[in-house]
Amino acid sequence: MSNYMLLIKDYSSLVVAIISTLTILVVAYLGAWFGRRNEHTKWVREQRLQAYAHWLGVLEEEVTLLDKIYDVRFSIVTADKTRQNIEAEDPAAVRKIAAVIEDLKKFANMNDELHVEAFKTKVRSRTAYNKLQILAGKRMRQKAYEVDKSLSEMIVARRRGGEGDQVEAVWRTRVHEFQDEARKELGLR
Repeated sequence: MSNYMLLIKDYSSLVVAIISTLTILVVAYLGAWFGRRNEHTKWVREQRLQAYAHWLGVLEEEVTLLDKIYDVRFSIVTADKTRQNIEAEDPAAVRKIAAVIEDLKKFANMNDELHVEAFKTKVRSRTAYNKLQILAGKRMRQKAYEVDKSLSEMIVARRRGGEGDQVEAVWRTRVHEFQDEARKELGLR
């Protein structure tokens, strides 16, 4: 019986060693898994933050360019009205008309350059919006859609010459709502 007892004692030591080893392996695996999950969550949060910030920056750039385009259009219209007034008052005022026509050409060139820049900015805006749509959750995608839709409404209102300021106020409100929601989602507030 003493050999049998030694054998059982040896097996119990072996079982304890195996259980200890398995426990250490499971704990190490779980620690690594949680670490990877936390790192991935942090990475996704950083990617979302970059996507949100980039998209909002490009939108602001787009609105600034639109403002410049409408300022140039207003200058073109004003210069053309000045030309018409000069022609109506003094048909022989060739020098004055020539100066106004030069201004019109300058504004037309500026307008063309601004439209090219606006197109490039719109492409960057769409790219940033698409990246945001991939990274964002459902609520943030909806907020981004509302911001984008109100920007389109603002552009249409400005083209019509209507209530551009009121629509711009709505757009800015939606941008602020998007920013607040993004801060909540990213834990920045």
